[in-house]
Amino acid sequence: MPGRGGYSQGIRLLELAVVVILAGLLATAGIQRIMLLQREARVLMVENFAQSLKLAGRMVYLQSSAVGKLGERRYRLTAYGLGEGSEIEVQYGYPAITSTDNILRLFDDLSGRWHLNIDGEWLQACVDSRPDCLVRYQPPEQPGGQPRLEQRLEGC
Repeated sequence: MPGRGGYSQGIRLLELAVVVILAGLLATAGIQRIMLLQREARVLMVENFAQSLKLAGRMVYLQSSAVGKLGERRYRLTAYGLGEGSEIEVQYGYPAITSTDNILRLFDDLSGRWHLNIDGEWLQACVDSRPDCLVRYQPPEQPGGQPRLEQRLEGC
């Protein structure tokens, strides 16, 4: 039924188009923000895992030092404070990468988003199976050496 001036009381096509365009712009901005937040979360996961692995390595080193085994290439250490009483393979005082389970023993409940594998002499821990969003760890290769720890954040 026409209103004043012969126009319908309903929504005009132009008004509907403006509302749809504005809704699309707001949705696009929201999706981009969510994607940015996901990336930031993955970066924080990598940084926190690297820091946790570093601290766990120091704890193993101190316990190895206390039992006088820093110069030994490989041995088993009952680690206290890390997985409570778990035996951990150690290489020159730091966690060895004999298996991914050996590293998992250092952590209580590691998120299922982490995927660990051993690539030659390195342990790689990827977030969400992203090959360039990871932490790499290598134990020392000689007595008195330091472990190597790298982070890759490009693919997060």
